[in-house]
Amino acid sequence: MTIRATFANVLLVIMLVVFGSSVFVLQVLGRAKDDADIINALGRQRMLSQSMGKSVLGFTLGKSVLGNIERNILEFDKYVTAMRKVYTEVVVTEAAKANVDLTMTLGDSTHPYLPFPATFTRLINTEYSAASPTNISIISENPINPEQGLESEMDFQANAFLKNNPDRTYYAAKEDNGKLVLNYYTADIATVEDCAACHEDLEGIEYRLGDLMGIRRYEILFSDDPAAAHSALHPNLDEYREAETVFSSTLLAAKNGGVYPADRKSDSFKETEAIDDSAMQAKIVEIEQALAQFKRSVELIDLSESVGLSRYKIIEELMVLSNKLLHLSDQLVSQYTVIANNKQEMVYVSVILSLLFVSLASLFMYFFFYSRVVKPLGEMTKYMAGLASGDTQAAVPYRGHKDEVGEISNAMEVFRLTAIERAKAEEKLKEAIGKAEEVSKTKSDFLANMSHELRTPLNAIIGFSNAMQEGVFGSIDNEKYKEYINNIHHSGEHLLALIGDILDLSKVEANAIKLDETDIDLAEVFTATKKMVQNRAETGQIELTSMVPTNMPPLRGDERRLKQILVNLLSNAVKFTPAGGYVAMEARCDEQGAVVLVVSDNGIGMTEEEVATALDVFGQVDSGLARNQEGTGLGLPLTKALIELHGGTMEILSRKGQGTRVTVRFPRERTSMTG
Repeated sequence: MTIRATFANVLLVIMLVVFGSSVFVLQVLGRAKDDADIINALGRQRMLSQSMGKSVLGFTLGKSVLGNIERNILEFDKYVTAMRKVYTEVVVTEAAKANVDLTMTLGDSTHPYLPFPATFTRLINTEYSAASPTNISIISENPINPEQGLESEMDFQANAFLKNNPDRTYYAAKEDNGKLVLNYYTADIATVEDCAACHEDLEGIEYRLGDLMGIRRYEILFSDDPAAAHSALHPNLDEYREAETVFSSTLLAAKNGGVYPADRKSDSFKETEAIDDSAMQAKIVEIEQALAQFKRSVELIDLSESVGLSRYKIIEELMVLSNKLLHLSDQLVSQYTVIANNKQEMVYVSVILSLLFVSLASLFMYFFFYSRVVKPLGEMTKYMAGLASGDTQAAVPYRGHKDEVGEISNAMEVFRLTAIERAKAEEKLKEAIGKAEEVSKTKSDFLANMSHELRTPLNAIIGFSNAMQEGVFGSIDNEKYKEYINNIHHSGEHLLALIGDILDLSKVEANAIKLDETDIDLAEVFTATKKMVQNRAETGQIELTSMVPTNMPPLRGDERRLKQILVNLLSNAVKFTPAGGYVAMEARCDEQGAVVLVVSDNGIGMTEEEVATALDVFGQVDSGLARNQEGTGLGLPLTKALIELHGGTMEILSRKGQGTRVTVRFPRERTSMTG
């Protein structure tokens, strides 16, 4: 059986076992997750039992606060009524007999006087209010004292209410300068016949005993924080009802199965099956009974108006029941936790069994792969190392195996035979390279000798023709001879330049050129090269410009070769630019600080194919404009070689009929910092 088939069978068995155990574990984990949700929900019951008790207690306290305030106001109001009645019956009656005047404005009379009953009451109220947060006023729709009339909209509302309900209390709260003030209003009733008669005389309105003469306003400073006091003024059982709904729903789901709230607000729900455990079902029934008893007590506290000991007993019973619900819910959680832990142990056992099987299978796979794959590959690696070192005679191991290792062994045998053939080919290649190097050396020697042999007579030809042009030994009058002499001189210079370029290019190819490197001042080099080409540019009516920044750093390189590069580029630009055009050269530094030289023109331009031709050795672009001047076809290839010798690059961008832009970029390392 092949390694692939064996591996597939073993892997299939492992996958089946892992899949089966994973399904079992996932099922148990799913139930365990449900258990965790149920434990959380049952544990939440403990918090809900206390939340219900706290809510009911808060409601009771809030209700008691307002009730106590109102009861105190009513008791005080009874006292004011009794005090005013006694004052009227005893003091005012006797004052009338003694001819003592009654007045509302104390201190204005020069003979003995007494205050009216209402004035006397107001004086007591004013004195009391000065030492208390409660402000008490007696006001009227038709006041005898103009200062005691109805003031606010609330006063008018209270007056209208008490006209129809003189035996009740009018209550309203308001915010005043960032404080919450409680206002209680009671009816100011005529309780004495003399009081009714006095008001009738002063107001001109008929009054009888029991008639409403005005209203009493009790203003109580309740809180400096109106927002916080709002809940105390409006106690309710909303929190209790919310908690009770969640508590009851959760308990019912645990008992019978179904949905239960997943959060306190009942915004989402979860579902569970009924808890299949008799002890837990009994505990749930016990909790239901305690909850029903708790709810009945809440109804009593909500409806009851009782005070004192009876209300305290109801509150005490509620707190006992709340704690009972807490303890019962805690017991329920503990019982269910035991059940969940038993399920969790099943998960641990199944995981351990799965890990044990996978470990055994992995151990088998390890020994299988070691004996059938790793060991053979190790021996083959050693064999390949020997083969790489030249040992082609050793036999390839595992040639007889009928599996993938045997196939690799057969391939290695082919490789061994190929290596033998390659070694023979390499020997032949070495011989060919040696012969090629010998031919190259012969070529270089030939070019060097030819250069020397040709330059000597060429220099003589150029010198003699120049002397004849200048008429050193006498003038030549025949124009045809002058033309011949000019052609001889020009052809000699062209041939000498061609020989020089050929020799330089050969030296570059043979790595025979050594750069004489210095720190080059680019401004000086630009000036020098511009002068070399200036005459030719002026002859062709071409504008020649150069630009070097004042802060341009020096370039590290061979100055003579740099001039040669620039002269070649400028000469080509001038050659291919018609009259009236321009040629520009520029120096700058790029973002990395590398030196960049640019030669551009608006000449005839080239296509991509013509650019490639111009970069070939002896390649010349066929253009009528260029043919007006001879070229060697070596300028651009030699320029490119000299640039690369400096580690730089040359980029030519050209468009037919628009011009050419040559960018020479030197490495950052050639930017000298000494300048």
